[in-house]
Amino acid sequence: MTDPYPTLRAFARGSLHEDFEAEHGTPRAALQAFLAAATPAERRALAREAARLDRRIAGWPVARVRHLLRDDLGCAWWPARASEVRALLDEAISPSPRA
Repeated sequence: MTDPYPTLRAFARGSLHEDFEAEHGTPRAALQAFLAAATPAERRALAREAARLDRRIAGWPVARVRHLLRDDLGCAWWPARASEVRALLDEAISPSPRA
């Protein structure tokens, strides 16, 4: 089976690891750091995968989203609400200009 989220998995494992709060402070800051280091092709791939995952998790309860993050993507972030994940995915799809 082909991995549907290889770039998201790389982001989750490399940026939203157990020390992400000490390293980045917030998931959004971790995403911004990942995007700053990514190639244009990686940024496009992340946006495509984020859009696909956003559609997939629409309407899911937070517990189910958390398990997907941990089990499928290798993410250590444990969001309080599913909307936090969807907001981060939206930011990956259409990043805000960096300050």
